[in-house]
Amino acid sequence: MSRFAIIFSLSTLLTASCLSSAQEAPPDATPRLKPCNHKNHAPCIDKPPAVIHSTDAEYSVAAHNAKIQGMVVLHATIGTDGLAHDIQVVRPLGYGLDELAVEAVKNWTFEPAQSSGKPVPAKINIEVSFRYH
Repeated sequence: MSRFAIIFSLSTLLTASCLSSAQEAPPDATPRLKPCNHKNHAPCIDKPPAVIHSTDAEYSVAAHNAKIQGMVVLHATIGTDGLAHDIQVVRPLGYGLDELAVEAVKNWTFEPAQSSGKPVPAKINIEVSFRYH
């Protein structure tokens, strides 16, 4: 790892707007479930995904030279395989940090979300923080 400290955090709040799609899902796709609450009963996500293993992202030379720090917010689907799929940058930082954040998250492993004790895919936001030192 370089001499820069990079802090990762996972936002495990599942947002209803991210979980429901305006497009109709293909017939063979798993239906998208919303988190369980007093208004949303089973089937629902009763346990959100959790990070099991994360790898450090690199800090780009361009970001270092410009003394850039901040947070890249990604949106991803955590599959039943425990991997992040369909990773999209929601809030970019630029200077190559967005791409480096995506590459790092591709190497993370997660405990999948669960519904009634069974693993289910879930959409989450992932925050990758970069601090200049």
